[in-house]
Amino acid sequence: MSINSFFSRPGFLSEPPYKGRRMGICILITLLLFFISSAVISVVTTPIEAAWFLENFDFQSLAQQLNGSWGSVKDYFSGLAGYLKSVTDMMTNLPPWISLVSLFSFAVIIITVFVCRKKIEKGTVLSLGFTREGVFANYAKGLLVGFVIFSAAVGLGWLTGGLEFGGFSVSGAADAVYVVLFFLGYVVQGMAEEVLCRGYLMTSLTRRYSIATAVLVNSAFFALLHMFNNGVSLLAFVNLTLYGIFASMLMLKTGNIWIVGAVHTVWNFVQGNLYGISVSGMGKNPSVLSMTSTGRTFLNGGKFGMEGGICVSAVLLAGIAVLAILAKRENEKRTTEPQQEI
Repeated sequence: MSINSFFSRPGFLSEPPYKGRRMGICILITLLLFFISSAVISVVTTPIEAAWFLENFDFQSLAQQLNGSWGSVKDYFSGLAGYLKSVTDMMTNLPPWISLVSLFSFAVIIITVFVCRKKIEKGTVLSLGFTREGVFANYAKGLLVGFVIFSAAVGLGWLTGGLEFGGFSVSGAADAVYVVLFFLGYVVQGMAEEVLCRGYLMTSLTRRYSIATAVLVNSAFFALLHMFNNGVSLLAFVNLTLYGIFASMLMLKTGNIWIVGAVHTVWNFVQGNLYGISVSGMGKNPSVLSMTSTGRTFLNGGKFGMEGGICVSAVLLAGIAVLAILAKRENEKRTTEPQQEI
């Protein structure tokens, strides 16, 4: 059986805004949209991060290191390496309010893709997967699906000794407010990445190539966007690709982008702000619970977070298998149903 038989063709793919482009052009346009959005986002976030860094970094100690006695060359450069690590740690573990600014700024990606599809390509919002029917119901389903699959990965990590439960983490009203704000921030960030990869790139590729090709290419592209994150590994790349495949199949099965945007949102939110685990290599922020990683990084993903561990691999493979079985059954049902006479 062809892999394409696992994928249905939902209604939003029947609204091609333009003649299909070659794969390289589709990828280049998607990269251009990403870089344009990133440049605009940097205009907002970079001055804020720079101001915070200049205020909090220990420049006096660094000056003493540079101007002090050399000692041995090894000790001198070892000291400089320590300061470089402290800079990296600071920029990875930004204060929660700066992280929130970054999350909300992802709205720029959504706006950029919308402008490209509607104004330049003369397409529709529907062609990105933004159906009008059942918006809230689909979003609620996505929240539930995302919560269940990531919680399953956490449970598997705990059962196999990759994670330890450290108790409750919220220490006051400020932390509780931050948790709520992070959920809203991930609503924007999660949908933005889905709009770029599933909404734009995948639908662009289906104008000329098979759905299976579009799924695999956009999933690999999604994984590559995370390659400069802290603690990334080969297994993390594999898992990010698997997540992209899962999200693509879910979008194709349900016929809308609302559900996968919600899955992405709650996946990141429960990871970082419910269980207190690093989200794709980013620093920890206020969370309801505290799950600490053990030395078994193959299970828990180490610095990258659960997405770099085998527990997430198992859960995503199971999810992909379930979606493939459901899609196959639906296709078999359609082919066996008697055709109505006209």
